[in-house]
Amino acid sequence: MDLIIGGDSLIGAKLANYFDKKNKDYVSTTRKLDQNNSLYLDFNKIDDLEFSLDGFEVAYVFAGINGNLQCSLIKESNLINVVLTYKLISRLVEKNIFVVYLSTNQVFSENQTYHEHEDKYSPLNEYGRQKSEIEKLLRKNIKKIAILRVDKVLDKAKEPIKSWVSNLETSGVICVPTNLYFRPVSVKYLVESISTIADKKESGVFHLRGEIFLSYYDLCKLLFKRYNLNTDKVLSQFHIDTASFNPRGVYPELSMIYTKKIIGIIEEPLESLVYNLTNE
Repeated sequence: MDLIIGGDSLIGAKLANYFDKKNKDYVSTTRKLDQNNSLYLDFNKIDDLEFSLDGFEVAYVFAGINGNLQCSLIKESNLINVVLTYKLISRLVEKNIFVVYLSTNQVFSENQTYHEHEDKYSPLNEYGRQKSEIEKLLRKNIKKIAILRVDKVLDKAKEPIKSWVSNLETSGVICVPTNLYFRPVSVKYLVESISTIADKKESGVFHLRGEIFLSYYDLCKLLFKRYNLNTDKVLSQFHIDTASFNPRGVYPELSMIYTKKIIGIIEEPLESLVYNLTNE
């Protein structure tokens, strides 16, 4: 049986749905006390869990505080994302449970074309710094673990796509950055890749990204075309955000050479991304 830690998260919930379709046995954890079908997990009580870890083969760790703004504002973010997460994963591995830990491309800066899995850490924000710190601890001390760094993960019910559609409905036009670039992946591609990595139980650091390097503006136009919406209503704008982890607007790019070799996963094709974002 598998254990999804962070079942309340978007990715945790999507992975649970994927397992349901596959008739795979799993249990999810939750922060909510009224969820009868899930296990309650309080990060402040890692040493005194309210459930047994016996019988689990794989654990997926999605719980934590995500995003630079949240990590910068919440003073306990480092405690949760680094100290307590490491303590929890250590307990899982002590029970001989293989762990899949979700990380981010923000452990790097944008100053290099492609970042390989062994490249030196160079985070530009607090979120990336915390992910770098927990990765260092895991890579030094934990053997049965797959660390999965991912580019931007998109879902049509979440930002920025949710706002694009709602703003078009309310104002008739939307403004989307032409200078903010990334290699996004869909949640569907991500959970399928996570499942593949877990099945192989290959330890190491792996990367996931989209096939095409494109701007938010380009992606929005593609999605609206698939939705049969008027793409003339999508206006371009220049993105300026002094609070951003990357004022240049270019996300750190991940190389998938090692991941392809060891796991056999390829980048998500653009057609797959657009299809998944308009049909899920």
